[in-house]
Amino acid sequence: MNSLASIVILTGLSGFLSALAASFFLALGERRRGALLPHLVSFATGALLGAAFLGLLPHAVESIGRAAHTAWASRCCSGVLTFFLLRSSSSGATATTILRNALTQPRSARRRVGTHDPGG
Repeated sequence: MNSLASIVILTGLSGFLSALAASFFLALGERRRGALLPHLVSFATGALLGAAFLGLLPHAVESIGRAAHTAWASRCCSGVLTFFLLRSSSSGATATTILRNALTQPRSARRRVGTHDPGG
């Protein structure tokens, strides 16, 4: 199979799978959709920003030259790791816990992550 045919087939398959995922999302109850939608929007925003910045990385590496490549790569990876650790420690909950609570608890029973709870 040539590359054009594989591109066309994979594009059609990804379109079908995204329409299938959207139909499953619409089949959820309105309360669950309302609870899940902000998380999905945040994920989509992060994915778009991540793809944009990852697309810029080859140009940045090319502009600094090969000699500084290792130092730059280690700084880039340590920056991503640092921000991940800061975000994880400040939220007080993992993404799995947040998603599970959004799907199982009613909106009135959930507390916002990162807010101060004087009673508990």
